[in-house]
Amino acid sequence: LTPDGNLFIPIALKNLSLTIYDYNGNPFNNVKITLYSLANNAIISSILSDTNYVIINDLYPTRYLLILYYNNNELYRREIDLKLENTIVIKCNIIKVSFIFKGFRRKLKLNVFSQKFREEINISSNIAYLYLPIGEYTVRVFNEEGMVVYSGNLKVTPECTSYSVDLNLQELRIMVRDLLGQPLANAKVVYSMGNYSIIHSTDTNGETIFYDVPKILHNITVFLDNSVINVVKSGNSIVVTVPVIVVGHSIVTVKTLAICMGFTLLIVLTLFLKWKKSRKIII
Repeated sequence: LTPDGNLFIPIALKNLSLTIYDYNGNPFNNVKITLYSLANNAIISSILSDTNYVIINDLYPTRYLLILYYNNNELYRREIDLKLENTIVIKCNIIKVSFIFKGFRRKLKLNVFSQKFREEINISSNIAYLYLPIGEYTVRVFNEEGMVVYSGNLKVTPECTSYSVDLNLQELRIMVRDLLGQPLANAKVVYSMGNYSIIHSTDTNGETIFYDVPKILHNITVFLDNSVINVVKSGNSIVVTVPVIVVGHSIVTVKTLAICMGFTLLIVLTLFLKWKKSRKIII
């Protein structure tokens, strides 16, 4: 009895030890471990492990729900009765997959997803690693400006631990010129592929570069003042000629130039006729 007359019955608390492995039996960490009480659905413990061995101390010997998350994706769950077991070895249904990419120059983004799992990482070298549960996935690669440059399918199995893709991407230089071959700065250049597009502006040399685009027929549209020029062409260097002429610091369209020349010709002709008429009067 306690001093105030209440009956005190000590309860022996228990520790729960977890050892976590991937599918191939390799130590697996960086897992979020969440333990719920099945009595009231309250979270008893939630930790991010930096090793594959974890101990959760001072638990009542009752029933719990254990859930493991990896990068916010649920990876494993089971009910535990601490009256019956407190040492658990977990083999997660996940495999380390190597992704090998060739044929690119700048940083890329790798997106691998299924209905239940999604991973996304930046790629700055030819090889990257992801832990993926066994199953089927869609693989997408984005260039530095967010355009999809590769899309494929991946089936992760115990035998399939590597995925290799030759992206075969290129650097595309666009040069925008007037009718006399002079560079046109500040022209809007749109690179289109399917539902994706990238927008650049030309520099003082009338040029812009699109990095890591596929080696296909390039769909390029150039906007300058009221001119819109569309070019569909392959190669790594494309010259787009806009029907304008640079005059000093101004850009003159062919239509405006023709009108100005017409007026100029009309004025010259009028002056000539007046001059000719005056010559006759003098004679």
